[in-house]
Amino acid sequence: MRTVGLYDSDTGQSLEPIKEVDVSALQTRSDEAYLVYTQARRGRIVQLQSGCVSIHYFYDEPDSRKMIEEDAVRLGFPDILRVVDENAPER
Repeated sequence: MRTVGLYDSDTGQSLEPIKEVDVSALQTRSDEAYLVYTQARRGRIVQLQSGCVSIHYFYDEPDSRKMIEEDAVRLGFPDILRVVDENAPER
């Protein structure tokens, strides 16, 4: 499983991946792309890894959901928020 390279700012501990989903076929580019899920004390995180881009979001937070939608257009991942939700591990 891919690493997330993140730490929990509340605890200082490294975060481990919980689930990985290949979303390469969903993008308008030809890079490999993955959603990697993890959990911090603050909440659930999904990290989009595509080419040299790696962006993480607290996807249960309204502001982060807006950012996912905005970044999806810029990064060529239409409808990625639906895919994030459909593949999210249980709380």
